Amino acid sequence: MSKNSNLSALQEAFSAFLSHQGAPCQEADRLVQLLSPYCVDRLDFRKVCENLYDAVHIADGEGRILFVNDAYTRTTGIHAEELLGRKVADIEAKGTYYKGSVTVEVIRRRARVDSVATILRLNKEVLVTGIPVLDEAGNVNLVVTNTRDFRELKNWSTSCWP
Repeated sequence: MSKNSNLSALQEAFSAFLSHQGAPCQEADRLVQLLSPYCVDRLDFRKVCENLYDAVHIADGEGRILFVNDAYTRTTGIHAEELLGRKVADIEAKGTYYKGSVTVEVIRRRARVDSVATILRLNKEVLVTGIPVLDEAGNVNLVVTNTRDFRELKNWSTSCWP
């Protein structure tokens, strides 16, 4: 869509919204759709996370897993459908996927936690960093966890600094 036609469509949608022609929710949705490419806070963070090289795992304030990117599966061998909707504490207690998770500790401390975890299936050590996303009252809304493969880090460091 060209800049002028997008502006025209935006003006029409805004006029319809102000004059209450059509369904108000549909008019508002149309405005959001037209304006969203210009709003930084409307970025598609799911797409951003899916295109990161590092493994990303996001849990809610109770430790329930909400999101796992493809890099997480590549790094750990654990697929999203094995984890989504489950609590990290329950998963770790079973002892089949990993040990040394930081999510519960991040929620407890309400602060960043770094640790070495073990992916049990692969007998692989990974560097894990968990960061809390806090609300205005200081409660943990989300825990964003980044996981890096030690072998890849070692290979990278030796290729950069012989």
